[in-house]
Amino acid sequence: MSDLTTILLMLATFGLGTASVPFWLARMYERSDNIVTGVVDGVPISRKYRWLLLFNDYLGVSFGLTFVMCIWVIGFLSASEAASDPNVRRVAYFCAGMAGWGAAFNLLLGASWTVHFVSVLRKARED
Repeated sequence: MSDLTTILLMLATFGLGTASVPFWLARMYERSDNIVTGVVDGVPISRKYRWLLLFNDYLGVSFGLTFVMCIWVIGFLSASEAASDPNVRRVAYFCAGMAGWGAAFNLLLGASWTVHFVSVLRKARED
């Protein structure tokens, strides 16, 4: 594969990933609000349903997003090995670094928020 093709594919992947991440983050934050407040679309929900939101929705999206970012890291590192131009390798390393930073940050944030949600749900009054 030529270096031009490699860099265009990397930038397309990075751009599409960057465009999709805000959608998934908005879903995570919406679910986190639902879990903490116990309200979905203005309707109170049971504690049991809040637990289901935590395990079936929030954690799936959070750790799924982290997993996808880890796949991007591997892909960008593989692209850096395939490139012969040092500038293309630098772009690949930068993309891998940004995806890796995002994965690490989301993993730590997701773990800390999960601990918080569990604490909130344990203290919540049963409906």
